[in-house]
Amino acid sequence: PMGEKSTGESLYNQIKETIFQDLSLGKNLMAIATDEASNMIGPEKGLGKKLQEAFEHVRSYHDLSHIFNNICKHALKEFPNLMIDMVSNISSNFKYSKQKRIKFKNLQEEKGSKKVLEVLGYTPVRWLSLQESLERIIGLWEYLKEYFSKETENNYKDYFSNENEVYVRVLLTLLSHLIHYNKAFQATDMDFLGVYYKIRESFQVFANEILKSEQKS
Repeated sequence: PMGEKSTGESLYNQIKETIFQDLSLGKNLMAIATDEASNMIGPEKGLGKKLQEAFEHVRSYHDLSHIFNNICKHALKEFPNLMIDMVSNISSNFKYSKQKRIKFKNLQEEKGSKKVLEVLGYTPVRWLSLQESLERIIGLWEYLKEYFSKETENNYKDYFSNENEVYVRVLLTLLSHLIHYNKAFQATDMDFLGVYYKIRESFQVFANEILKSEQKS
């Protein structure tokens, strides 16, 4: 437990006083992988820097799952803001109203749906939330389109254009790849070669998605 002391130096002192009581552990430490918090990667006082000062052979890396999550954040900026607004608004529309959830359930049953589903909530701070919400919205697209065509309290019916459906499907395709690697790099049994090949694979996958054929070489 660190209490209120969470600076890079405090973290390093805690490690030195506990783990590195056995000096052989320090000599065998190869690297540290962390998120992008300043107390971890700060160029002067971050934990990575402190460890490198004590053990010259140690390397400091950004955690790959966080890297892919940041790629996702930056990639979303290239899509119209409307996409995120749509997911957030549709999610909120049902989240806070049991009456609306029941009404939407009844519509699906009337249309002969064999598997009645609810719209999933969207939580921006959860890595997988956007993909899960988008997948459910695409799965319920026609039902949602009809539901909101009869609603007068909002203009959500405008979300369900052919153009927006293409945007959502493209975004979902890219998200599914990003989140695949986000999950892959959280594995506890991946060795160095496994990491290396997964990184190479990710470059190839995204190159195939976004580059023109003459650029792929």
